Amino acid sequence: ALSLNWDVYARALGVEHHLKIGAQYDRGAWRYLKQRNGGLTWRPGDTQTATNFDPNVPSTWAFNHTITSSWGGEVDLNSQVENGGVYLQDYIQLTGRLSLNPGIRWGHWLGRLARAAGDGFFTAVSDQAFEPRIGAVFDLNGRGTFLAKAHWGRFHQGMFAAFFDRAVGGNVYSNEERWEYHGTPFLDPSTSFTLAQRNALAATGIFTKVQTIRLSEVGKVVGYHQPYVEQGILGLEKTFGEHWKAELLFVRRRNKDMVALVDKNLASNYTIYRNVTVLDRFSRPVLFKGKPVVLSEVAVSNEDILYWLNLLRTGQVGGSMFIPPGLTFEQLSKLTYGPDLTLTTAPEATRRFDQMQVALHSRHPTWWVSASATLTRLVGNLNSIAGPDDYSASGAGPFVRKNESINSFGDLNNQSPFELKVQAGGDLGRGFRGGAFLTVFGGDRVTPTLTISDLLFAFQLPDTSSVKAPPARVESFFFQTTAGQRIFVLPRGSYRYSSRTSLDLHLERSFPLGRLDVVVALDAFNALAATTVTQVQTSINGELDPDLTSAFGRTRDRLPPRTFRLGTAIHF
Repeated sequence: ALSLNWDVYARALGVEHHLKIGAQYDRGAWRYLKQRNGGLTWRPGDTQTATNFDPNVPSTWAFNHTITSSWGGEVDLNSQVENGGVYLQDYIQLTGRLSLNPGIRWGHWLGRLARAAGDGFFTAVSDQAFEPRIGAVFDLNGRGTFLAKAHWGRFHQGMFAAFFDRAVGGNVYSNEERWEYHGTPFLDPSTSFTLAQRNALAATGIFTKVQTIRLSEVGKVVGYHQPYVEQGILGLEKTFGEHWKAELLFVRRRNKDMVALVDKNLASNYTIYRNVTVLDRFSRPVLFKGKPVVLSEVAVSNEDILYWLNLLRTGQVGGSMFIPPGLTFEQLSKLTYGPDLTLTTAPEATRRFDQMQVALHSRHPTWWVSASATLTRLVGNLNSIAGPDDYSASGAGPFVRKNESINSFGDLNNQSPFELKVQAGGDLGRGFRGGAFLTVFGGDRVTPTLTISDLLFAFQLPDTSSVKAPPARVESFFFQTTAGQRIFVLPRGSYRYSSRTSLDLHLERSFPLGRLDVVVALDAFNALAATTVTQVQTSINGELDPDLTSAFGRTRDRLPPRTFRLGTAIHF
């Protein structure tokens, strides 16, 4: 990284100017590998109810005389990035009360990926753009103790690999496959097979592929623009005497040009069923909080429908179950499937942030105190500025995986709707200094999801017929190419974590030692020993886990436990 800055003071048009002229450049690389040990992962059968399961004895892994294994789903990312820009910022005192701060920045961004063939890198994306900015400060009472502030500007995100890892030519991701092993259980639990060995055994029926989860989607880069935030700020600042200051601030941010892999034909590539009940592999309703799961929508890929219709037409399968319910022959004849994937700015991607902040600060010679409260609203359909969000981090995202766009707009996670912070500290006498830091957070948003599996689920349609007959259902095999896609069971942000409170304490003392100053400090983090849950399992079926019992809500993380830390520092 390299940065240069030049300050210029000048007088022009009757006013004083303070110009900042500068340039910045940085270059970096990001290498990320995710590989399976031994090339595969053994997935033992029903470990929840099996009485003889032993992870060291492969013969106890079998379920229905088979042992399942996962292959692929790996990542090999080798990337390079460049960020550069030049800027001009001016500070102008127009009058005794009003100052303006106009500025502009020109930025350039570039991202490279290693070629799949291993022969160097290619430029995946590049862009350049101007960033205008302007601010103003007005002295409301003419004494500098009551100020009104405003600022507006565009701020581009620096280049990083998540923007271009799905560009054609990189082959960063691989599909995940599930294979069943029908052979004699081996003795060594670390037994593995190469791809060649597996394929040879598959020819004899010992290995059978039962599922493919698509993770390797890529697209041609079209109309790429570097993502940016458009931010506006309005504020008031009031000082009281020499020691107190209060602030009121409103912040508005809008994410623009968010990048994603987009299927231009997404709408025509899927058939939508509404108000469907999720059934497990035994045709029982899947329950969530004691009630059957009813999805407002589920998307079936036309690729699967056309595949089974072709087998039915050619006599390779037989039966009405291979005809998707609810569609007329005319509708079936018009079904098409033709994905057109591009890596581009997604016009449907939305992320809106609004926040109100109130703060009070006081500083004195021997003590200080500070308090702030914020109210925040964060809504949208993508809680990330690139591709998939944290609910579907392994896939191509909601603009390729249709099911992941269902119920996707709402209150986004990773932002507390209410936040209170109180800090205080000062001299405690006898050379000691100390402080306390209290935080109160309103519960973050969370949404239950269901991960589609062509091995576990079927979907029952609502019964609208007056004739007594079993309700129609969309069978599990119609979800072969959408396995692994997740659906928000309820509108996004429907649930909220509990509010949490944390208190941290700090105590230190300085000991002069010649020309040195030795500081010994003791910290107590989470002094109240709060155990509030901060992360739960969001999938109601445990990410394709056959055990469907109460998967949602299982604790995955809590506030860190009460922790004491003793440290020292030497100042010279």
